[in-house]
Amino acid sequence: MKGITGFGHAAIKVKDLDASLAFYRDKLGFPEMLRLHNKDGSTWLVYLRITEEVFLEIFPGAETIALPAGTPTASITCA
Repeated sequence: MKGITGFGHAAIKVKDLDASLAFYRDKLGFPEMLRLHNKDGSTWLVYLRITEEVFLEIFPGAETIALPAGTPTASITCA
């Protein structure tokens, strides 16, 4: 049986987009590839490149997103 040999992207929801970008983009050096906006002009998604083939999607607004009961979650804190 062949196992997982890689992945293309991971997505995280964050409460503080600026703090998250300061960590992932500025400290870790993942360059911003693109940014998509909602109709009201607010940021919907920021796409960072980890390697040539692996990307990180950052979605702001985690404090307002309700997940269905029983959904597994992980917390990431950027200090």
